[in-house]
Order: sequence, then structure tokens, then C-alpha cells
Amino acid sequence: MIGFVAYPWQKAQDRKNERHRELREFYFQTVSELVELRGSLARGPQLTGDSDISVTAENWVSEILPKVNVIVGRVFLVSEDQKTLDAAMKMQRVTLDFLRGYSEFALTEFGTKDLDRVQLREIATRYWHQARKGVDEMHSELESAFVSEVQGHEVKITNLPLDGRD
Repeated sequence: MIGFVAYPWQKAQDRKNERHRELREFYFQTVSELVELRGSLARGPQLTGDSDISVTAENWVSEILPKVNVIVGRVFLVSEDQKTLDAAMKMQRVTLDFLRGYSEFALTEFGTKDLDRVQLREIATRYWHQARKGVDEMHSELESAFVSEVQGHEVKITNLPLDGRD
């Protein structure tokens, strides 16, 4: 009797606990990657030495896009909750819009003339302040979806850990 009732029930509980453990690990890894991504977006392209500004901006974008794709790919591999999947897709969309908007902002604010280091930093700072709300909302939505999926009930995250930058 015990073998027919208790064993399958215990096996199901073990699978459920293992799934929650995997989700928790994935959640913590992904949140740290989101914080890193947010910091990269806030800093903008970083010039080093005598580097060309347009090449630096292209390199910055080519560093951010794989980070976004890795996060979204992991969500699709691990998550079974449609809300989490939707939040990941929104994060990808918001980040791509941010990168496109950054370029358009730079052109409108400073035109096509050659930019110096100070102007590049000013573009990054001014655009981050303009677009920060959307990025913060995206992070909150994705993080809330993760927590809700891990805990099995609806959770709303309103405060993000700040990375020390405005």
C-alpha cells in the first residue's frame, strides 16, 4: 500500500522541489545579469585611449545585444509561465528601443558632427535620464514575473536595487 501511494506522491514532491530550486537559481543569476545590463545602458559607450567614437558606440551595442539574447534565451528554456515569457520579450523590445533611441537622441542633440568624449558622456547621461523609467519598469515587470513563478503566487516588485548611478 505504501509503495503504491506514498512513493509516487513523494516522487512528485521531489520533482516539484527540484523545479523550484532550479527556478530560484535561474532567478538569481538572471537578476544579476539584468542589473549588469542596466548598468551598461546607464553608462553608455565607454571611450578608451584614442578610440573612434562611432566604433566605440558600435562595440557597445554589440556587447549589449548578446546579453539581452542570453537572458531571453534562458527565460524561454526554463520558464513555463506565459507572464514571464511575455516580460522577457518586453525586456528585449525595450532594450532594442533604448539602443535605437540612443542613436536618434545623439543625432538630434548633437547632429552628425564629430563628438568628443565629454559630449558622448553627456549624451549617455541625458538619454539615460530620459529613458530610465521605461527600463526600470521593464526590470520590475520581469523580476516580478520570475518571483511569482518561483513562489507560485502573484508578487509585485516595485523597488529595484540601484547600481549607484542616476
